[in-house]
Amino acid sequence: MPNHRANDAAIIRLVELGYSYIDIAHKTGYSRDTVRQVLRRNGVEDGRKLRYARHKAKRSTLEVQRLIWDTVSSMPGITLRGVARRLDIAFSSVASALKGMDRNGLLLYEDDKAGLYPFGKVIK
Repeated sequence: MPNHRANDAAIIRLVELGYSYIDIAHKTGYSRDTVRQVLRRNGVEDGRKLRYARHKAKRSTLEVQRLIWDTVSSMPGITLRGVARRLDIAFSSVASALKGMDRNGLLLYEDDKAGLYPFGKVIK
């Protein structure tokens, strides 16, 4: 029997990262409606509302850096613009947050096609 709690947690995490229902459905192999039902069953609000609320809330630089790290870790090869779209953050905010990520132990590298990859995580 599949572990529904783990599957539900994975779907909820993807919504928190800013994925749309369709993106989650493609990634998990479920239908968009099943994704919606899982979120409803777990009391998670509509993903669009979550993204809007995150966008409107002021975030610290470290929080933005951790969101970037989580996004790149879950989607290696994503571009800087792709990260900005996923997180509903201005491209310039993502670019400026990248500058100080190494000081916080969040190391990324960029390939020749502008894809971002996690290099390693140094705990401070």
